[in-house]
Amino acid sequence: IAKKSVPWEIIQDLNVESFLEPIPKKKITQKVCEKLGNVLGNNEYKITNLNMTWNKIGLKGIQALQTGLIVTKNLKSLEFYSNFIINEGATIFGDIIANNTSIENLNITDCKMIDKDGLEILKGLRRNRTLKCIWMEENKFGDKFAKEFWYFLKNNNTLEEVSVAQTSMSYFDCDVLTKNTTLKVLDLSSNSFGRLGIELAIGIMNNNTLEKLNLNWCSLRDKDLEELLFSMIKEGSDEYVLTIQKEKPLNVHLFGSFM
Repeated sequence: IAKKSVPWEIIQDLNVESFLEPIPKKKITQKVCEKLGNVLGNNEYKITNLNMTWNKIGLKGIQALQTGLIVTKNLKSLEFYSNFIINEGATIFGDIIANNTSIENLNITDCKMIDKDGLEILKGLRRNRTLKCIWMEENKFGDKFAKEFWYFLKNNNTLEEVSVAQTSMSYFDCDVLTKNTTLKVLDLSSNSFGRLGIELAIGIMNNNTLEKLNLNWCSLRDKDLEELLFSMIKEGSDEYVLTIQKEKPLNVHLFGSFM
């Protein structure tokens, strides 16, 4: 985003020329959040990418950004990595997701969320029709959130890429692979799912849209499943990235999952 695309006072405050790179740490004050909210709400300014990574933004900052993030018609990508989407802030953020009609890529990795916060985000996802990619890695989601999330994803028809890597999940519904018809990338890595059994293999074979399934370090601990998956691979596949031979090949990442 060129300087001329946004009011000079915001550029001056943030000391950056582009919102594609993270706005520097400690630059996101309450005042700056309010200004950003106002600019986002003024669709005269064509802000399409906003990176607010690592700024410890909490409730007050989210409140200041809320209206702007809802009414913007131009924003396509929001990087909100390593901030605080918790308690009331999660409720507000869920409302933003529900009502925004432009954002396609959303990164809310490491936002200190637990089950109850994730469920607020999920309320927004159920109503959203424009998101294509969402990354929610490194939050602390348990089975309560996981069960609701996988039920949602089975019936969702807009998301193309989802990552819940390293979120402490221990539950995965293999029906997601069978019933979802839009996902191209699903990252489940570094969660302890245990024995997913034959249902995982069936889901893989019945899915017609996935291009990449990341199961690295998922503690699958299932010798029969391991043998079955390896029997399905295309000749010449890498040992830890299996290319499942189907009408549309699927790469399954399994490093460390059967150790």
